[in-house]
Amino acid sequence: MKSFFDYFNKFNMDNGVDDSEDDNINRLMNFDNFDHFEKKIHQMKSMMNFKNFDNEFKDLFNNKLDCNTSNYYSSVSSTYQSNKDGKPHIIKKSYITKGLPGGLKETRKMKYDNNGENSVEFGRYLNDKSHIIKKIRDKSGREHVHNDYNNMDESETNKFHSEFKKFINGDNDFIKLTQKSRALKNNARKHSKYRTNVEKF
Repeated sequence: MKSFFDYFNKFNMDNGVDDSEDDNINRLMNFDNFDHFEKKIHQMKSMMNFKNFDNEFKDLFNNKLDCNTSNYYSSVSSTYQSNKDGKPHIIKKSYITKGLPGGLKETRKMKYDNNGENSVEFGRYLNDKSHIIKKIRDKSGREHVHNDYNNMDESETNKFHSEFKKFINGDNDFIKLTQKSRALKNNARKHSKYRTNVEKF
């Protein structure tokens, strides 16, 4: 599982999506980095005024944003409660999402719970495919890694991240070829639906 970390790039807060394969993803997925991560998001939010931030953020995760535009969203929430024994129960959640034209999206989610499990999650989305890796630390301190694949399987991991990198790096020949292939598939689907409707009559 460790090799999968190499596919996920460092999230640069200032420059779009950074795809440096040499970045140490394990350092980013260190649970001790939560406070620094949260501080940077607060700084970013103080510079921006999101009127309907919550609704826009929900739309982003529901895939309602225009895939032909670039976008950046971040959110931080903190909950402080008292347990029955009077000890504080603190829960913090942070989210960062970056999108690029062509249906590309990268996400980072972090959750801190002083009485429960903590988690760090990275995700890459390319059109209808996605690969999400989640690192969880339970109450006992044990860490677990989970991989979630959508419209792909583990054997396609290398190909998926290679294609993602080509889009990020602006490989025009690859992008044109992919767009042409996608257009042909869409046309084939349309003709298939038309033939089905004709046969019904």
